[in-house]
Amino acid sequence: ALINSQLAPDYAPGTGCDTSLMTTQFGVGVQGIRSDDETLSTIKETIQKTLEKTAEVGFDPVRVEAALHQIELALKHKQTHFGLMVLYAATNTWTHGISKEDDVSAL
Repeated sequence: ALINSQLAPDYAPGTGCDTSLMTTQFGVGVQGIRSDDETLSTIKETIQKTLEKTAEVGFDPVRVEAALHQIELALKHKQTHFGLMVLYAATNTWTHGISKEDDVSAL
């Protein structure tokens, strides 16, 4: 909502989900906003309204399907360091207590 309304020109570095640690982290940040009181107030209101609307009606199923499709395509794209990437992805599940056997059998 902030990017589409042009209240913020871009996402901040580090925005996204990180499952590499024991405690999964999700963060969204923006950069390039004006720091005057009116703009900050508008940003806070926009965030609150967006969260309330999402809690009430949920996410657009088309956008969810598109995000899952992007993940699927990324998993199918083999790279020269594919084995290393598989090992790196496996460490995330092992960090969260999933056994190596269960993780590999899901492939």
